[in-house]
Amino acid sequence: MSGLVPAPEDEPLVRAVLAAPEDDAPRLVYADRLIERGEAALGELIVLQCGRRREHRLRVQELLREHLAHWTAELSDWETWRVTLDRGFVDTLREAPLESLSPNAARLAHHPLRVLSTRAPDDGVRLGELTDLLRAPFAARLERLEVSGEHVLLELDPAAARPLLASLTKGSNEDRLTLEGPHLRAALRGVRLDWPNAARNAAVVTAPPDGLEWLEINMTDIAPIRWSLSRLRELELFFVPRTTAIDFFATAHLPALRSLRLTPGREETGVAAALAESHLLPQLTELRSTLPLDDVLARAIIERADRLEALAVTGAPRFSAIDALLASAVAPRLRALTLTSSSGLGSAMPFARAPFARLRHLALSGFKVGAAEARALVDSAALASVDTLKVRPATKTAARILAERWPEHAPRET
Repeated sequence: MSGLVPAPEDEPLVRAVLAAPEDDAPRLVYADRLIERGEAALGELIVLQCGRRREHRLRVQELLREHLAHWTAELSDWETWRVTLDRGFVDTLREAPLESLSPNAARLAHHPLRVLSTRAPDDGVRLGELTDLLRAPFAARLERLEVSGEHVLLELDPAAARPLLASLTKGSNEDRLTLEGPHLRAALRGVRLDWPNAARNAAVVTAPPDGLEWLEINMTDIAPIRWSLSRLRELELFFVPRTTAIDFFATAHLPALRSLRLTPGREETGVAAALAESHLLPQLTELRSTLPLDDVLARAIIERADRLEALAVTGAPRFSAIDALLASAVAPRLRALTLTSSSGLGSAMPFARAPFARLRHLALSGFKVGAAEARALVDSAALASVDTLKVRPATKTAARILAERWPEHAPRET
C-alpha cells in the first residue's frame, strides 16, 4: 500500500470493504494489516473514523493535515481535487476536472466513492462522452454525480442514463441546457438552475422531469415552474423574488417535500408570513432559511410543523420567539438547531435548559457564551446527545470549559 492505492496482496481486503461499504468490520481488518506493515497513520485514521467518537476529532484532523497530501500523491491531479475520506477510503471527490478521471479510474475503483463533482473542459462536453466513464467500476457505486461547465448538453444514450446520474449542476455562464428523451427524464434525480435566464432554463423550468427528487434554484424566476412534482423531497430557493416566493407557498403541490432551504431576495416582506401559512410547513422535516425568526413564524412552527427535526434560521430573531420555541413540543423532536443573533445580546443559557431529547447538532452564532454559559452547556443533561456544538466562547476560560465535553473548543496555547 502506498497512500490510498492498495498493495496487490491487500486486494482481497479491499474487495471486502467494497462489498459492504457500510460495514466497519472489513475496514478494521484492513486497518490492522496497515498497522502491522508500518503504515500506522492511515490505519489509525480508519480505526478512529470507524469509532466516530467526539474526543477523537482533533486527532483525525491532525492525521489528515499531516498525511493527506502523501496519501493522495498517487492520484494524478489530486492537487486540484477536494478529497473527503470516510473511514480511510475516498467517499467524496469534488472539483475534479473531467479529463482527470479516466487516468485515475483504476485507482478510484479501490474506493467506495459515493459523490463525484466534476468540471467540464472550457470547450464544453456532451454527457454522451461520459458513457465509458459511467461504465467504469467506480461509477457503479456513485449515489450522486454533478457536472458543471459552460457548455453541458444532456444527450445521454439509454445505457448511460441509469439512476446513478443524480444531478446536473449548471454553471452561471452556460449557453444552454437540453433534456432529450424519456430515458433521461426518468433517470434525472436532481437539477440546479443558476441565474435568471428564461430561455436558458426553459427546458427544466416549464416542464421539470416528473422523477425529480431535489431541485436547487439560484436567482432564477420560478414563476413559470409547474409546481406539481410528486417525488420532490428537497428544494432550495436562493434569492428568489418576493412575489414569486409568496405565490409559490400558496400554490405549490409537492406532497413528498421534506426539506426546504429558503433565501429570499433583498425584499422579503410577507415571505415569512406566507411560509407560516403554507400547507407545505406541516410536511417538512428540515427547514433552513435566512428569514428572521419572529413571533409569527415561531408560532406557526410550534403549532403546525409536527414533523420538523432540523431547523436553521439565520435571520435576526426575536428572543421571545426563541423562548417560545425552546419551551414547546418542537424542542424534544429536534436533531439539529442553528440560530443567529445579529445583536450579540442573546444568551446561550436558555439552550442549556431547553427540553432537548434527540439533539445532535447545535450552532449558535452571536450568542453570549461566557464562563457561566459554558458551564451550563457542559453540565446540561438536555445536551447529552449533542455531538457538534458550534459557538464562539467569549474567553479562554469559557473555551476550556466547553472543551471538557467538546474538545474542538480547546484554546490554542501560544
